[in-house]
Amino acid sequence: MKQITLSSHVNLVNLNIPIAENFTCVKTNQLFNGLRTTVCVHNSTDFLSSLFLNNQIYESNHLNILFRIMWRYPGIALIDVGANFGVYTMFAAAMNRSVIAIECFSPNYNRIVRASQLENVQDKIILIGNAIYSTSGESLQLSRSPENIGSQSIQGKAKTNQSAINSYIVKTIRFDDILPVIKQTSHRMFLLKVDIEGYEYYLFESGRQVFDFIDIPVIHIEWYQLAHKREFETYVVEFLTQRGYIPTEDTCKVLNTTNILKGWPIDVFWIKVNRLTLCS
Repeated sequence: MKQITLSSHVNLVNLNIPIAENFTCVKTNQLFNGLRTTVCVHNSTDFLSSLFLNNQIYESNHLNILFRIMWRYPGIALIDVGANFGVYTMFAAAMNRSVIAIECFSPNYNRIVRASQLENVQDKIILIGNAIYSTSGESLQLSRSPENIGSQSIQGKAKTNQSAINSYIVKTIRFDDILPVIKQTSHRMFLLKVDIEGYEYYLFESGRQVFDFIDIPVIHIEWYQLAHKREFETYVVEFLTQRGYIPTEDTCKVLNTTNILKGWPIDVFWIKVNRLTLCS
């Protein structure tokens, strides 16, 4: 990576650092156009890990939708916010696409490091080990959910800032803090996938400069947690509609915005109005 000026709070993770832990890493089944990759999972008691350990691919339908779009836009890259142990990130890298992955939980992002080494795709991935929040440099406490590590969410401000020794204490950045990282890439068009357990609001509230600078034709958001935080949900809907996005179920079926809490699916694909032909 070129030398860039970053906020001191941005944790750029070294993808070439040796990983001492003995992670379980598995080769996935085939996805879009025979695409395969490696993911390094947790143990079988973790919901998402158990699927890959049993030769399944979590959210394969959503992955196929995004990679169908990537196939149509050869120059498009991915921003993966809430990357978990890197399912979307690793498949995109396997497709020879660039990825900016953001994941705050070190046991997850260390698994992305190891998987990227096994697949030799470190040059495709920029990995940022932070949580997205309204202010940078805060220490936040994560909930503990060993049976579904991907469902861990922000509990509130941490009583200590010892994030270096406690993986459940995470450091925050604003989404706009990654703008220097974006600028030093050759990409100005990105797909955006956001899965941060109901706190997606903070990405949009803190990311206006990013949205002004790059073209994001499709935003994939896990919606059902956000739907239970009405004030956050209203902000996100207004933010996206003002920027010319339309909510869809699968990039094709347009959703009814008059009653958001009823009838919306777990995942929503927001499409820019001028990109509605993506469905075809």
